[in-house]
Amino acid sequence: MGKISTDKYIFLTPRAYIIVHLLKVGKAKASEISENTQIPYQTVIQNIIWLLAEGYIVKEQKGEEIYYKLTDKGKQLATAELEKIRKLVEVVQ
Repeated sequence: MGKISTDKYIFLTPRAYIIVHLLKVGKAKASEISENTQIPYQTVIQNIIWLLAEGYIVKEQKGEEIYYKLTDKGKQLATAELEKIRKLVEVVQ
């Protein structure tokens, strides 16, 4: 039996869903991200903290509302995640 190439298999993390969602919508509140990705709110918040610390997203405050959007570094990561998804789709077709 041959080895299975793991580059053909991806498991999307909450972070991947968040950054791909932000790439799609431009900017969003944590509650909107949670609702649209169906990731629990607390999980979204935990991942936002990490994404902010790593420089993948920035926050914009408008009044009491806080929005998150991708940095250029985050856009590169989102593009890489989308490429993984495309490869997965090719494998299963």
